[in-house]
Amino acid sequence: MMSFPNVDGLTTEIETLMPSMGHGSEGNVAPVGVGNGRYQGVVGLSMTGDWEITFTFFDASEVELGQIVYAFEF
Repeated sequence: MMSFPNVDGLTTEIETLMPSMGHGSEGNVAPVGVGNGRYQGVVGLSMTGDWEITFTFFDASEVELGQIVYAFEF
């Protein structure tokens, strides 16, 4: 199994996209660290359907560490 250590001190950005409609959503709040490697934010999805959330991660020097795209049906 893979091991993923807790990481504190990152900055995150999120971007929502509904591919079938070509738009995102309003009311999103980028996740912020709440301790022990956990981050909390808000995603405001405006309707049901297919969605993608792109998470972008930055270190303390604002160097981009990478992105993850999470696709799902809501």
